[in-house]
Amino acid sequence: MRPLSRRLFLKGMAAAGGLAAIRSGFLPQAHGVETGGYKALIGIFLKGGLDYGDVVLPLDQPLYTALTELRGDLFSAYGSANTPSRALDALLPLNIGNPSPLGGRRMGLIPEMNGLQGLFNAGEAAIVGSVGPLIEPTTRQQYDDRSVPLPKKLFSHNDQQSTWMALDTEGERTGWGGKFADLIAAASPGTPGIYQNITVGSADVFLSGETSRPFSVPSGDIPTLRIESQRSLLGGGQGDEARARLREALLRRDFGADSILERDASAISARGIEDNENFAEIRNNAVTGLTTTFPDTSLGRQLRSVAETIAVREALLVNRQIFYATRGGFDTHRNQANTLPGLAREISDAFAAFRNAMVELGQWGNVTVFTFSDFGRTLNGNDNGTDHGWAGHHFVAGGAVRGGRVFGAMPEPNIESAFYTPSRGRLIPQVSVEQFGATLGSWFGLNSQELGGVFPNLANFDTANLGFLEGPVG
Repeated sequence: MRPLSRRLFLKGMAAAGGLAAIRSGFLPQAHGVETGGYKALIGIFLKGGLDYGDVVLPLDQPLYTALTELRGDLFSAYGSANTPSRALDALLPLNIGNPSPLGGRRMGLIPEMNGLQGLFNAGEAAIVGSVGPLIEPTTRQQYDDRSVPLPKKLFSHNDQQSTWMALDTEGERTGWGGKFADLIAAASPGTPGIYQNITVGSADVFLSGETSRPFSVPSGDIPTLRIESQRSLLGGGQGDEARARLREALLRRDFGADSILERDASAISARGIEDNENFAEIRNNAVTGLTTTFPDTSLGRQLRSVAETIAVREALLVNRQIFYATRGGFDTHRNQANTLPGLAREISDAFAAFRNAMVELGQWGNVTVFTFSDFGRTLNGNDNGTDHGWAGHHFVAGGAVRGGRVFGAMPEPNIESAFYTPSRGRLIPQVSVEQFGATLGSWFGLNSQELGGVFPNLANFDTANLGFLEGPVG
């Protein structure tokens, strides 16, 4: 086995030397970042728009009845031979430790989410309610009058996905996860940041920074390139050294090009191949001892890859990591009763399995898992589905989470109230994406000045830290 740690360290030192020359430009100054110990953020993006109103439901009969009346066709589709029940007595009660945000109201999760119910009631998960993109605090009257600036292109899938990940509409090139990584890398110039921000899902903007780029890790075993594993593709046998050199030149695009651009492209390709080889060797040869069983679902496989990567964190020479997973299918305009229950179970089971894996590794206190999504859905039903909304409720879990609590707001299901737009009952955010992200970033090690640089509208809100994670609250 090659001396991977030394190679990675030397590569990190070389990178640090190059970065020093340009740090006065676009690289952030981040010497205040706390990078001691190990911490990881794991974001799970639910593409299409998670319907919070079909996940977290009121347990008080009058409010439950009000919700079902707003969604008559949708709720009537539940409880048939092919769909689960949404009956009041089938819901899973949440033991909420801070009842004041709900005014004493009781809430429950749908039957498919027993894993998350267990985490919440054990104090290891929390719900952050009414989160969405905002420029500044916005009331229904201000929304109606257009008297405050509003996020651009509300209710558009692509634009709101980008706004959640990168604070601007489609075309924005850097996400707040990538900016976190930039700051961590700048604060630790002597360590390689190759495996700092890792996607196990889509190649989206969330993990792209000014200087850092996401490293893609597939679910399951790390594959070998076909041209490398099947040497006969280039002719000759295993011992043909000339063809072996040709094969490596082809993979690395190393043909002695005269053009600077061609040489740069070759260097990038070569580094990518070497980084993948290093990661594959570490992951496939390390003895992690991880025995937790993950569900054989898209999210289950992705979070298994995250867990296996965290298991070899020391060999990867990282003490801060940001992971990004994705699951689609949440654009439930119709047939929601047949699609959302399975997706909800997949989320819940993946959370529970990941928690067990982190406990097994002794890292549950050092990781925070959170969901985010394009938007919530309308409170009004749309035949047997829902339409595009604005704010939604999201889950956070981890050993450092102030669990068993609700943060933000979870308004009653009354579209005439000031919490909803007059059209279609879209929930107006009471918590901004930037407050949500800043709370995660503060726990991750960023200080208030750095968070203000990542989240330009944060100063418009009275509270920068929502308090759902242990650590300073301001």
